[in-house]
Amino acid sequence: MKRAASIWLPHLAIERWAKSADCPPDSPAVLTVEGTHGLLIHAVTKAAAERGAHPGARLTDARALDPSLIAVQADPEGDSALVQRLSKWAGRWSPLVEVDGDGLRLDVTGVAHLFGGEQGLVRDIHRRFAQMGLTSRVSIAPTAAAAWALSHHAPCICGPDVAAQVAPLHVSALRLDSDTVRTLERLGLKTIGALIGLPRLALARRFRGGEDVVDALDRALGRKAEPLTAEPADQPPRTLLKLEEPATHPEAPAQALERLIPRLVCELEGRRLGARSAVRGSLLRLDSGTGARVHGGDAFLPRR
Repeated sequence: MKRAASIWLPHLAIERWAKSADCPPDSPAVLTVEGTHGLLIHAVTKAAAERGAHPGARLTDARALDPSLIAVQADPEGDSALVQRLSKWAGRWSPLVEVDGDGLRLDVTGVAHLFGGEQGLVRDIHRRFAQMGLTSRVSIAPTAAAAWALSHHAPCICGPDVAAQVAPLHVSALRLDSDTVRTLERLGLKTIGALIGLPRLALARRFRGGEDVVDALDRALGRKAEPLTAEPADQPPRTLLKLEEPATHPEAPAQALERLIPRLVCELEGRRLGARSAVRGSLLRLDSGTGARVHGGDAFLPRR
């Protein structure tokens, strides 16, 4: 059975900022972004939240409640870059990791036994993010959409009966746009369970001009496939030496390595990579034009 994990980092922006901030950890600080009518609050510390500040509110309104709020410009690009780096690091749990806004989605089918089961996998994810000072909310479900919905609304490990698990969740857990959510609420359809019981044709007709509610519901319940898209893997460090003539002298490989290894070291330094160990091997190249062989010598190739 397919299993997908969703890792949500709900306080990523404020926790990343706090690591390098000059303010005390209990300061009533908020991170802001530009809005249509002034600055909007993007993230808040616990102290600021206790004083009435919350994400999405206007800074002027929050300061009307508490003038002592400390406002700092948010860094969404830096937050996104961190999530991108975390997606590479999260390969410890899955060979397929997808960046998903302020979190990650992973295909964990058949890997949980390596961590003592799904409970052990979830514990390991929480522990490792906590070591970096990041709060994580994790859910595992048969579909990626259900895993996302549960991690954001009711973190748990979901069994085969996805419908029963997601039915109590608010319709916003289907990742619909705000206008569609408001329309559903006005119609009295506030939970996913209320949508499940409706005739599909009527639901499709009602929302055919806007967000596809039926499509979102089908992805959550597994009626429609939603494959994850892994981030492109970085190409391994490499360097190349092209020769105008075939090299047949037995010392040619050693001389080539003297020129290639410094280049490889420079590339490793530029990408802030290193070698944990080296593999000893021999060089052998057949020239496609002349058929001449270049062989002999030893090479030490780095493993990342």
